[in-house]
Amino acid sequence: MKLVGERVLDRELAILRVSHVDPELYDQDRVIAGLAPQRHIDDIDVYIIGSLEVYRFHGKDGVVVFVSDMGNSYVATRIFAQGGALSYQYSSRHKDVKVMDDAVLSFLTEHLIR
Repeated sequence: MKLVGERVLDRELAILRVSHVDPELYDQDRVIAGLAPQRHIDDIDVYIIGSLEVYRFHGKDGVVVFVSDMGNSYVATRIFAQGGALSYQYSSRHKDVKVMDDAVLSFLTEHLIR
C-alpha cells in the first residue's frame, strides 16, 4: 500500500481500502436480506442493523453504497471499478454521505490507474 494523498474533502482525513472481489458472487445486499428500511432520507434508505444505523443509496456511478454510522466515524462499502471492493472510513463531521462518496470517487479516479 502507498499513501497517495491524505485529504479527500474539506481537509478531512479518509482511509480507503480496495480489495479484489468476484463481482458475480459479491452481494452487498445480503446484510439487509429480510429487513425493511426503518425510514428514508430523500433517496437514502436507513436500516437498523444491531445497534448501527446503516444508510443504503446509489452513488453517482449507479453502484449501491452502504454507509454505517459508527458514532464518531462513518464506514462505507461499495464496488469500485471491475472487481474492486472499496471500503472507506471518515469522520462523522461530514454528515452528507452522498457528497463524501462523490468526493471519494473523484479522488480515486484522479489517483488510480484502471
